[in-house]
Order: sequence, then structure tokens, then C-alpha cells
Amino acid sequence: MPPTNRSFQRMRNYPSALELLKLAEQKLTTEVMKNLSNGQRYNLALVASAIAIAKRELSGTETAWLEELEVLRTLYKTVPPETNQKMLKTLNILFARDIRAGLYDEQDSKQKLVLKLLCKDVLARLEEDNPNYARAISND
Repeated sequence: MPPTNRSFQRMRNYPSALELLKLAEQKLTTEVMKNLSNGQRYNLALVASAIAIAKRELSGTETAWLEELEVLRTLYKTVPPETNQKMLKTLNILFARDIRAGLYDEQDSKQKLVLKLLCKDVLARLEEDNPNYARAISND
């Protein structure tokens, strides 16, 4: 029976998910795609694009979500004693609920903080999903 200790399983995580995605993208675009019809090539291009997005997301750092966590901690003074990742998820649920409820509709310092956080989030997602477009709009 395989061990259930997650730290032991993490030691065997080589090649990494990012390395596997790079390899898959390379094989798809350089070897598989050239032998396909135009319709199949288009579908494979969509798959390769999804892999590229996943690669960019995985190669990002924890810095972005640590900044997000810091803003959410500022907005929600009482935070549950959880790991950072679990706390971020919990606070994001509260944050989404409060946005829908109109809690940040009034123009004040909290709204400015929220708008800044949301803009950074959108730009980060755009950078992951379509870096060429993100670079183009930043040059304008």
C-alpha cells in the first residue's frame, strides 16, 4: 500500500507540473500539429493555448496572493486562524459576498483599496491569459 503522508509524496513530484506542461506544449506544437488537418490543427492550437496559460499561472509566484491576502486582512480585521491559502479562500468568499451586497459602493478609503485590488487582479489574470495583449495595453 502506498504511503499516505503528503510530504513523502511531494518528494517524488519530479518532473514538476510546470515541466510536464512545457514538454506537452513542445511536443504538441512541434511534432503533433504538423501532421494534422486544418480543423484538427485549430483544436490543437486551443489545447496548446490552454497549456500555455496553465504554465504561466504555475510559474507565477505566491507574491500576488500574499499581497491580496494583506489587503483582505486590512478589510477584515478579524481573520480566521488558518493557513495563508485557506485564509485567502475564506476571505475571498467574504469579499465576494460583500461586493455583491454593495458594501463597497460608497466612495471612501475602503472602496479605493478594493478597486486597486480588483484592478491588480484583472491585470494579473490578463498577463497570465494573454501576455501579448497585456504588454500592448501597458505601452499605450
